[in-house]
Amino acid sequence: MKHALQFMLGLATALFLTGCVEVTFDEPQPPKRWDRKHMPKSWTGTWVDAKASADDVDKDKIIVTRDDVRIVSEDITLRVGENTHLRWFDGFLVFSILQEDGNGYVVQLAKREKDRIALFEFDGSDEAKVAIWDEVLQTEIEKTKNDAGKLKAIHLSPENNAAFRKLIAEGGLTRKADLVRVAD
Repeated sequence: MKHALQFMLGLATALFLTGCVEVTFDEPQPPKRWDRKHMPKSWTGTWVDAKASADDVDKDKIIVTRDDVRIVSEDITLRVGENTHLRWFDGFLVFSILQEDGNGYVVQLAKREKDRIALFEFDGSDEAKVAIWDEVLQTEIEKTKNDAGKLKAIHLSPENNAAFRKLIAEGGLTRKADLVRVAD
């Protein structure tokens, strides 16, 4: 599965791939910001993973419209305002998707430059990133382990925008993929 498709599926299902550490937030991020009602016009169009082969372009395309993001190959749609909070923050478009059980939000970020979008996530399986979160949030982080004692989930609760900004500025994000526009 392509990195971009994995990212978008993570947005859509609010779950991570098997073996990964689930990372959630207590509320849409950044805290106390207004939600956008629509995707920015400059983001609309058809996008594919920059590393996709010619054979994969048609089946792995992601269509962004004013009101939703659709992953064609999986028949999954994220509806802005319904299952997705969408906010601007420090040049990023921040996606916060409420988990199916209602116990937290999966947060992913995207940054667009012309016809390219860089996709970022909070990767709980990256110990260096988790150390940054521990340092920045201190008491605003909760870790859950499975029966075998392995880290299973991390719940982040930044107190304010400054704490969320520091997570990003200190290197707490992992770049997962790049998308390129193939059609408007």
